[in-house]
Amino acid sequence: MIRNKEDGSTSPYSGRWIARIGQRIISQGGSPDQVFTAAKAIRPKEQLIIAFIPTQKIMPFHPILAKIQKLLFGEGGIYLAGGAVRDALLQEEGNDLDFAVQKNTEKLARRVANAMGSDFYILDRERESFRLIVRSEADKLFYVDFTRMRGATIDADLSARDFTINAMAIDLHDPQKLIDPLGGAQDLKDKILRVCSPSAIQDDPVRIIRAARLAVGLQLKLDRDTLAHIRKNIASIADVSPERRRDEFFKGLAGMPSRFLSLLFHLIAIQPLSTVFDLQEEKKEHWLARVRILERLLAAISADTGDRQANIWTSTISAELGRFKDKIQSLHQEQLHQDRTRQSLWVLACLYWSGLSADQLNELGSDLVLSNHEQSFLEKVWAGLNWLEQNTLKKDELDDRSIYRFYKCSGNAGIDAAWLYLVNAFIGPDGRYASQIPLREMRIASVLMQAWWERRAQVVDPPDLLDGNDLQEMLVIPPGPVIGDLLSRIKEEQAAGTVNDKARAIDFVKGIMENGIQ
Repeated sequence: MIRNKEDGSTSPYSGRWIARIGQRIISQGGSPDQVFTAAKAIRPKEQLIIAFIPTQKIMPFHPILAKIQKLLFGEGGIYLAGGAVRDALLQEEGNDLDFAVQKNTEKLARRVANAMGSDFYILDRERESFRLIVRSEADKLFYVDFTRMRGATIDADLSARDFTINAMAIDLHDPQKLIDPLGGAQDLKDKILRVCSPSAIQDDPVRIIRAARLAVGLQLKLDRDTLAHIRKNIASIADVSPERRRDEFFKGLAGMPSRFLSLLFHLIAIQPLSTVFDLQEEKKEHWLARVRILERLLAAISADTGDRQANIWTSTISAELGRFKDKIQSLHQEQLHQDRTRQSLWVLACLYWSGLSADQLNELGSDLVLSNHEQSFLEKVWAGLNWLEQNTLKKDELDDRSIYRFYKCSGNAGIDAAWLYLVNAFIGPDGRYASQIPLREMRIASVLMQAWWERRAQVVDPPDLLDGNDLQEMLVIPPGPVIGDLLSRIKEEQAAGTVNDKARAIDFVKGIMENGIQ
């Protein structure tokens, strides 16, 4: 049995023939002839060593794979490729399945979709690319793609992919035999990100953003030649459709966004996504500092406070916000769009302190092709942050009237603004981490969270005591902004505790009428 010296795990090549040059494995397969032919095609002048690795560590795959195996039993030329195989080598179940199919792609995809009761989408009719969206037993969405192979063989298909760690496959009906013509498993073990071919980046420049995402997410080092290809093709990112750029960008923000953004800045690969990202060095560092704080706060709120190694951050945050731990964890994972979470938009909202204007915020939303809902969400977060900056500077706490006004300004993005207000409080005037934990701001954030999650009907959105028809009859005026303003003012008094029934609401309106509506 071949074992990894670092962690004692069995080799991903166990049970396979390999060809190597020195200690580097460059191809593998099911027979000596197969690996020899593949290796010679890559390194024709090198002296090869052919060997057999005797055992196999089981690669875990999502249970949906077993269901698809049964549904397509007897069908040949179907290979699971890409990220699912890479994740299986890392002993992880992937979040989706990507099948490369030799023929009858749509027919096979529809058969699976019908049998599993999943939604079916045509991604690219010309390239025969189809997607199934399956709801798992845990009620999570799971993506299954069927795409016609690029080339006559699976080796040809894999060679046309982006990076070697994504250019591995298994036969649907023989899932424990790795197909790895480009040595992706070895690169994965060596923590190297390498392009499959010299033209890989030029063929699809969105792979530049993907390279940053994979390098950060899997802690990989960019191969020198790969880095050269990226730098050569940076400008070509602008040639990719905005939707594809956006999707790859947001996938990166879902992981470790500060490191992902730092690498994009280092590669000069973020500016082509939007001119808004063309920040001065100081503003860039301030943005990244807040994103790092965001990550640390999320880690702290998720930490086990019983851990003896818990630091002052974790202990203090637990004391102030621990009661909201589960709600905050659920909040940051909540999807405002099918493919984008609140957390990823929090990263963009951190740009508030970079001095961007409202027009630039609109420009950013347009460049990233955000939905109207997402754009409105960011605008409300910024409105909430602006309100907090203007109204909490010299206050140690907020009364219920102020809380109502805050949520009236920020709406359902107020809870997000409260969280990001706390993020900003951990940054000092010089852009570095604050020297002391901001207890005042933590108490204000805690009060806002309590109001949203525990006292919403009392403070954030009290029940209606009067409606528009009541006010129209009382004032003898048609519908208009005056009616809306009065209803809001009644609710504010309800939140403040000065109006608690319909009679008092009527008296309050009469008082306004007597003094003149302002």
